[in-house]
Formats: sequence, structure tokens, C-alpha cells
Amino acid sequence: MAPRIDTLAADGNPVSPQRSGELPEAMANMHVLIVFWSLKDAGDPGLLARLTRIHRQFRKGRFQIASICTDGDWAGWIESLANSRRINDRVWWQLTQAGRGADCAASFGVTETPAAFLIQPDGRFFATHILPENLRETVARALEWEEP
Repeated sequence: MAPRIDTLAADGNPVSPQRSGELPEAMANMHVLIVFWSLKDAGDPGLLARLTRIHRQFRKGRFQIASICTDGDWAGWIESLANSRRINDRVWWQLTQAGRGADCAASFGVTETPAAFLIQPDGRFFATHILPENLRETVARALEWEEP
């Protein structure tokens, strides 16, 4: 089973799982691509471009993306979301550990960023430590989508 996701959204509200599950209610019963990133990764347009393409292609399925900033700098994180190259939190979940007191990344075994995991609707891992170049292929396989 994937560890619990216990983070904050950009509005400062907690995004926490229900007692009965590991994922927040809005992510339950979906495939969820969790991408841990750091403010030092914020300038990487390659990662953002990949995530944007994946979101556009698979958003109509039972699929979500949650990107979780691993830094403790709330102001820096908010500023990075305002960057025109960043996707805002209305498109996919933009979350942070800052101010939460929990280390979600450590519970996933993340030692470097970016790091990606795909969680199945039942809360179990489909794939762990997915390489950026394999993200789309992994999501397509999990959703059983035909490769174009």
C-alpha cells in the first residue's frame, strides 16, 4: 500500500486522507500520479511539459496528478505556482509539505527530486520511482489505454 498523503493545498487547507484510506477523498478510486519536486526543480520545463501532456491526454479517465513540493518554504512554493510556466492548482493538485509537520516525501522513500509514483484506485502502488521519460507510458499501461 502507498503511504498516506497528508499535505496542504495552496489555499492553506489540509489535504488529508479519510481514516479508511490512504488517499484524500477527491483522489480516491482513481489512478494518481504523485510527483515529488523541489523548488530547485521548478525551473525544469521538461518535467512540467511532460506532466502537462500527460494530464491533457488522460484527464478524462479516472486519473489525477498530484505534485507535492518537498521544500519547507511556503512563500517560495506559492511564488513558484504564480510562475507562468507552472500549472495552477485548478488543473491538477499542487500540494506542499510546508507547514504540515509531516514528511510525506520521506514516507515514500524519496531521497532526490523529482520522484514519481503511480497509485492504483485501491491505494496500492502500480509503479514506484518512475523515470521522467517513462511517465506517459506507465500511466497508459495502468489505465490500459492503447498507445497511439
